[in-house]
Amino acid sequence: MPNNAGEQDRNDRNINHVLSGTSLPEAITHFFRHRQFWLITGSMMGMTIMWDFLLMVPLYLRDTLNMQPADAAMASSAFPFGSLISVLVGGFVFDRLSRRSMAWVMGGLLLVAAGCILTFYLMPRFGMAANALTLLSLALLFIFGLCVSPCYYIPMSVFSIEFGGPHSGFLIALLDALAFGATAAFYYFAGDVAQRSWTLFLFLLLAVAVFSMLTMFFFLLGEAKRLPAEPA
Repeated sequence: MPNNAGEQDRNDRNINHVLSGTSLPEAITHFFRHRQFWLITGSMMGMTIMWDFLLMVPLYLRDTLNMQPADAAMASSAFPFGSLISVLVGGFVFDRLSRRSMAWVMGGLLLVAAGCILTFYLMPRFGMAANALTLLSLALLFIFGLCVSPCYYIPMSVFSIEFGGPHSGFLIALLDALAFGATAAFYYFAGDVAQRSWTLFLFLLLAVAVFSMLTMFFFLLGEAKRLPAEPA
């Protein structure tokens, strides 16, 4: 017997779900046949690659801007602070806006994140003093975390619960696994690119950011159509 009302409600939703009573292979086939699954997969791949840029930032700041290691490490710490704030606020906002509205909000956030990468791309040309570069890097990484984190966590989690139903846990794991696989492949090759040319590396990362923005935007528009009961 369920021990609380929340568990009862979840069980009721799973019983009435289109995947109720299906095996895991049947559920996977169902996932793979839907455009929404591939759109969120593409966006998750892009955002995971963007997220792991944090590991490259200290090297970039030291190699390109001649920043001291301590300053480069300090700049990287701004990312999780931005993430902390945005995830809390983002969950509150997501519950109150339609998916169509969220398509524009989260598409806009990822556009700003792409702008942060573009600014890193252009920073060597700014001719700024070391202290100013450190402050600019802090601001960029804070904004980057602020923009990427809610887009990474919230739509995927909500979609997996609604679309996956009784297989939602596996769907979350599958999306993460595909995203991590794409990230491993990207950085396997991009690490060598960064060693030869940070300019080319950041250009590739910017292309990934734009791809992630577009797939997230069209994914959330698709969610608005998939959930017709939701107000536009």
